[in-house]
Amino acid sequence: MTGEDEHEKTAPVITHPLSPGERPTLKTISRITGLAIATVSRALSDAPDISVETKRRVRECADHIGYQPNRAGQRLRTGKTHVVSLLMPTEPDIMSHTAQLISSIAEGFKARPIIWSSPPMPRMRI
Repeated sequence: MTGEDEHEKTAPVITHPLSPGERPTLKTISRITGLAIATVSRALSDAPDISVETKRRVRECADHIGYQPNRAGQRLRTGKTHVVSLLMPTEPDIMSHTAQLISSIAEGFKARPIIWSSPPMPRMRI
């Protein structure tokens, strides 16, 4: 039996876990469930060493309080931005086809593309 299973049986139930304006965090879920912050983090990451029941409880709590991972914090911790940038000419015929292609690819990855164009830069002669 692991440490999180022991906490699971005695975890307090809190009906109003957040103060007005408070953003839900791993610490909030930890406080509500009575589990360690590390256990909450591993449960949300689907770690194999966390029981199915604990994962279910943590996800249920996270959904209930509206927890969303802090993307900036994840980027700082992992060093991964999960951002792809593409620079290309802004001729209308090229951009319309490319925008459709990028949108289709992003949809396949369940991502949200951000596509913008800037005014054409004057061509420089060398």
